[in-house]
Amino acid sequence: MISPELQVAIELALAKHAHDAAAARDLYSQATTDPLTGLANRRQLDATLEAEWGRCRQTGSSLAV
Repeated sequence: MISPELQVAIELALAKHAHDAAAARDLYSQATTDPLTGLANRRQLDATLEAEWGRCRQTGSSLAV
C-alpha cells in the first residue's frame, strides 16, 4: 500500500507530464504550420523530405517532388 502523500505526488507528476506533452505538441504544431492557412510550412517540408529521402535510400526506391 502506498502512502497518500506518495499517491498525490505521483498523480501530480503524471498530470504535469501530460500538460507538458500537450504543450510540446502545440508548440510543434505552431512551428510547422502556417497560422493563416493551416497548411504545412517550409520547416515541415524540410523534415518530411529528409525522412522520405532516408526511407528511399534504405529501400532503394525513387522519390519525386
